[in-house]
Amino acid sequence: MGAREIERQAAIQREMAYLQAAVERKNQSLRAMVEVSLYSIKFIYTANGAAALAILAFLGQLVVAEKQGVFSLGLPIGFYLGGVTFAFLASCFAYFVNKTFYERDGAVWSFRLAMASVLLGGACFVVGSFLAVRAIA
Repeated sequence: MGAREIERQAAIQREMAYLQAAVERKNQSLRAMVEVSLYSIKFIYTANGAAALAILAFLGQLVVAEKQGVFSLGLPIGFYLGGVTFAFLASCFAYFVNKTFYERDGAVWSFRLAMASVLLGGACFVVGSFLAVRAIA
């Protein structure tokens, strides 16, 4: 082997090391995105579900005290349950994102639907909380 061949082999080795590092960075980024997505879906489930349960518990106290406003809490509960539904849909779409990840353009539509579902679930929580505070106050 000549000096040129040794130099060429060294260049190939450097290029392979660079590409392996780039792939590892991309994999770490993908893992981080998946983790953040899981936490956001879990938050939407937990926030909306816990809020609906809290209102139902408070609703029981209103019924026992025979106070007005029992019926005005139905709309916030509906929004919270809508938020739980959107979180479920986000979970389903996230499954399709993972299933079709390596297909060209296969994961794009399900990713957009998953993101929209998460955003709508968060919006349901905000609107439901606003309506609940207005109904109780």
